Amino acid sequence: MVLDLTLLSDKLIIDRENMLAIVSPGVITANIHKKAEEVGLFYPPDPSSSNVATIGGNFLENE
Repeated sequence: MVLDLTLLSDKLIIDRENMLAIVSPGVITANIHKKAEEVGLFYPPDPSSSNVATIGGNFLENE
């Protein structure tokens, strides 16, 4: 079974004060990392797949 989450990528909010990211499951992991860096935070991406992997997929795979 393949679950495509790429269409569910409209929400990416970084709450610096609470150190919280609110994201849709189709957001690309590298985009979370970039957005976190913009506000002085760090999200540790998997360097080998961060440009294609979604946060929903990371969550489902326990990454």
